[in-house]
Amino acid sequence: MADEETDKKEPLEAARDDSTESDNTEVEEFEFNDDGEEDLKKTLKKFRADLKTCQKEKEEYLTGWQKERAEFANYKKQEDDRKAMFSESMRERILSRFLTVMDSFNIAFANKEAWDKVDENWRKGVEYI
Repeated sequence: MADEETDKKEPLEAARDDSTESDNTEVEEFEFNDDGEEDLKKTLKKFRADLKTCQKEKEEYLTGWQKERAEFANYKKQEDDRKAMFSESMRERILSRFLTVMDSFNIAFANKEAWDKVDENWRKGVEYI
């Protein structure tokens, strides 16, 4: 039974040891003298170096974000231009086909001799179109 109690205590102690280690990692950020006192100048110097590193990272992230934003704006503009060109080309295709049909009707109406020889019902249908 004593063995069971020690088995139960070991995980709890291990958890306490883990929390103590994480507390120690926070303390490790500070610099200490040989006599065990905190050396504020060294600690401040270390914090300033960390701050410079963080500022450099921030600038890199900000620059990267701004570049991506500009690229997206350019992409969006290109897509809008592509859509406009596609619409224009479709309009041109439709008009060119329509004009081809209109030309055919004009040619048919221009030749009066042939037009008069065509069946009257067919001719009326074409004229209604």
